[in-house]
Amino acid sequence: MESVLSQTSKGYEWIVIDGGSIDGSAELIKKYVEHITYWVSEPDDGIFNAMNKGIKKASGDYLLFLNSGDCLADSDIIEYLDNCTLNDDFIVGKACSTKDTLALLKQKDNYTTEETIERLSVSAFPHQATFIHRNVFQKYGLYREDKQLASDWYLTICALIKGNATVCFIPRIIAVVEPNGISQRYHSQLYQEREQLLKETPFLYSLMSFYISNKEIVKAIRNNHLFFYLFRIYYYFYRKFSL
Repeated sequence: MESVLSQTSKGYEWIVIDGGSIDGSAELIKKYVEHITYWVSEPDDGIFNAMNKGIKKASGDYLLFLNSGDCLADSDIIEYLDNCTLNDDFIVGKACSTKDTLALLKQKDNYTTEETIERLSVSAFPHQATFIHRNVFQKYGLYREDKQLASDWYLTICALIKGNATVCFIPRIIAVVEPNGISQRYHSQLYQEREQLLKETPFLYSLMSFYISNKEIVKAIRNNHLFFYLFRIYYYFYRKFSL
C-alpha cells in the first residue's frame, strides 16, 4: 500500500478487493480509505472472482493487478508509463521475487524482443508487471472463474492468437512480488488447468502442442524470413477457417 501511495504521479485509480479477511486487513484498508477509489471486504469465490470484481469497478484505460504480498518496484512507475504514451493491448514489464535481486535485474533487458507463442507455451506474462488495456476484457470477457490458477494465462493466449492483440515490452521492473506464490506452490495444478483450457479449443491446443514439441523447427522457421512469411499465410487461413 505504501508503494502505491508513494507514486509521483497520481493519475491512477486504487481499487482494493479483499476476500473478507479476518486477519486485520479490513482495518488496515480503512486507515488508507481517503486514498482509495473503491474497496470492499467480503467473501469471494477465489482469485479470479476477486480480480473480476476489480475490473468491473475500474474505469481507467489500463489495469494492473497487485497481490497483497506484492509492491511496485519504484515510486515513478505510473509516471514512467504516462511518459511512454503506449496504446498496446498488453504492456509487459519485469517482476522480481525479492528486493535483493532488484539491482541485478535492473542491469538486464529481457523484454526487448517480441514475445512469442513459444514462450507462452511454458510461461506467462507476470500479471503484477503487465498493464492490460480494458479493451481486452471488453472483447474477450472477464477471467474464467471455474479455474483457480490458469485463467489469466488463457485470456492472454486467446487475445494474442485469436484476436491478434498487440504487445509492447518495456525494459523496466514494475513489481517486486512475494516469493513462493500460489502458482509456484501448485505448479502441477497450473499446467493441468492450462491443458484443460486448451483442449476446449482444438485449434489452440494443436498450435501450442506443435510449439512445445517442435521448438527447434519453430526457431528455424522464425529465423528464415521466407519460411516465416509462408507460415504466417498458412496460419492466417488455418485460423480463419478453423475457429
